Amino acid sequence: MTTKENLSLAKQDKYIAQITKQIDAKRALLFGKQKELKHAKKNNPYLEDVYNDYTTYINSIIGEKDAQLKAMDILLKYLDKLSEEDGVDKKELKQDETRIMREIDGIKKQHNKST
Repeated sequence: MTTKENLSLAKQDKYIAQITKQIDAKRALLFGKQKELKHAKKNNPYLEDVYNDYTTYINSIIGEKDAQLKAMDILLKYLDKLSEEDGVDKKELKQDETRIMREIDGIKKQHNKST
């Protein structure tokens, strides 16, 4: 890779990190608003629908995270099967497995923040 490509990748990584922070901040705001609404709806019945919308959205986020975890598990099982075959680059499979495990950890952290 050239220095220019490395710089571009570094900028991309920085950009992805910024977006991830923004998503996490928005998610925290969303969950905070849901908690506020949970208490506020007791005094204002009109907020019940808003609270239900927040809850529905949060449940959909949780469902997406569950689906992502299942997909990652399927990928890991597939990699295990591939590793048993001849002619497969074991080093590359191990790298793929490591990337998937990191992704699973990230998804689990997000999932735990959602629940």
